[in-house]
Amino acid sequence: MPPDKQIEPPDRPLGLGGPLLDALGAMPVPMWVADRLGRVRWMNVAAMSLVGSRLESHFSGLIAPEFVADARELYARKLDGRLDYAVQQVSLVTAAGPAAVELTSVPIRSDEGVVGVITLVREAPASTVRRRPKPRLSPRQHQVLELLAQGRSTAEIARQLEISEDTVRNHIRYLLTELRVRTRLEAVVVAFRNDWL
Repeated sequence: MPPDKQIEPPDRPLGLGGPLLDALGAMPVPMWVADRLGRVRWMNVAAMSLVGSRLESHFSGLIAPEFVADARELYARKLDGRLDYAVQQVSLVTAAGPAAVELTSVPIRSDEGVVGVITLVREAPASTVRRRPKPRLSPRQHQVLELLAQGRSTAEIARQLEISEDTVRNHIRYLLTELRVRTRLEAVVVAFRNDWL
């Protein structure tokens, strides 16, 4: 059975159609088209095989939560004309679990302006898949990192761990140095990206 007949994507999203869309549907590279609201309106067979049929769902549901904010920002910038294309490394939510991928996306323009965005999925370059080695943290420092990831303040962490706020600040300073970052938020992002939490 030809690959384009295994799963039937909807016809002609956003007014697009013809031989070009048919050819994209048969490409072995996953791709999808989302409208201005971010709803997935078309997926080729390769995309449906990778993430399942996610038609009419928001594109951000295809992306691991820690990458969604950046993806939404880039999407908005393409819609309002501030960005002609984007290449972004993310973790994609697939049927087999998280997958490190590179998303390349461009706005789809018509006479009325940008009507949506087409996204192509490629395996992430090897350099982006490598994770940092786990930092040398004491059990208490790891607890502090987990509480930072929950959005807790210095005072809340001190109360929960029954230690002084100065001790919490010392643990946080050590974390920032050990993780080679400048802010608490960066520490949390690095920890999530490297599966330390």
